[in-house]
Amino acid sequence: MVAPTGMVKRRGSAMAVMKWMRTGLGLTVVTLGLAACGHSNYPPYEPPYTPVGEAVYGWRLEANGDLVVRVRSSGCTNDASFEPYVEGGPGWDFDVELIRIHEDLCEAFFPNGVEVTYTRDDLGLPPGARLRLINPVQR
Repeated sequence: MVAPTGMVKRRGSAMAVMKWMRTGLGLTVVTLGLAACGHSNYPPYEPPYTPVGEAVYGWRLEANGDLVVRVRSSGCTNDASFEPYVEGGPGWDFDVELIRIHEDLCEAFFPNGVEVTYTRDDLGLPPGARLRLINPVQR
């Protein structure tokens, strides 16, 4: 069979490629190749990640009023990974919940997590207001 450009078409090679693709091996190789090209370990991560109020390792209030929270991390977590949700209670009592808005897909090993710090200004709290973190604490 002669192609319009004068070159000979090789049906055998096209058939071999089609057979290779039909076996699933070709599809697997193509899928893995595309997955490797599109993977990034750096936040921000966009949907389908769903923001969650996650368990923390612990928390404390510093003398200057800063809220310091120890959270799970695989190497890409910082204070911008969370959105603090503040709800006023009666009087000067406030509940704070940290909602993780950026998933940490890095692969570093931090068995004790990392500490993130929020000032009263970050949380929109007046000086002297009492606060508590309502995220569950787990180890």
